[in-house]
Amino acid sequence: MSEQPGSRIADAKLRVTTAKHRLGVAAVATFVGLLGLAWASHPGKATTSGTQDTSVALLLELGTVR
Repeated sequence: MSEQPGSRIADAKLRVTTAKHRLGVAAVATFVGLLGLAWASHPGKATTSGTQDTSVALLLELGTVR
């Protein structure tokens, strides 16, 4: 038996291939999203809330702001 374009089996194979492709794309997108989230929330990468702006202190120390 040969498969003809438009046959039920050929249509089913096409649907399965398309579904596998979409599932793969969704898995990669999820992985990249979670990787980005983990990278952004890593303690070594996160900023602290108690940072100070030392540029004014440095300018005062250099004598350019009075």
